[in-house]
Amino acid sequence: VDATLARAEHLVQEGDIDHALRALDGLPQAGRDAMAPWRARAERRAEIDRRVSAVRADALEDLARMARGGA
Repeated sequence: VDATLARAEHLVQEGDIDHALRALDGLPQAGRDAMAPWRARAERRAEIDRRVSAVRADALEDLARMARGGA
């Protein structure tokens, strides 16, 4: 359990929320239950991060198209 939590903490510190959430899947049920409130917030954060990445990618694609003279 300690190793799983340490791994998840390291992943969070590295900004890898998705992998941290996956790491926590290895906890026993009692540990998963205890982490449920944090997990809900982390899942929301991961979703926001994915959406921001998608917006950023779209914006960069639009800028590249404009730089090439496209509409």
